[in-house]
Amino acid sequence: MAYVYGLMAYLNGLPWQVRSEPELKLRWIIDVAPCLDPKHPQAMPHTRTVLEPVKVILQMLAKESTGEVARTAKTSVHLVNSLLHQ
Repeated sequence: MAYVYGLMAYLNGLPWQVRSEPELKLRWIIDVAPCLDPKHPQAMPHTRTVLEPVKVILQMLAKESTGEVARTAKTSVHLVNSLLHQ
């Protein structure tokens, strides 16, 4: 189950770098986040601490951006939010 830690670690660091190539990184979030199971025993203790800051950064990006980046950031916010509320 090392993939759980790998996905969480990558998802945790990705938003901090999202200003560089935002389209690519937002697409990655949209593609990979649904693969996370926030109720998985190994993910559960880390889900909120990883996803809350990710959500905040994505919300800021959505407000500061325009066009496709803003739309994709908003979609990413909704996705992360849905993971937080499972």
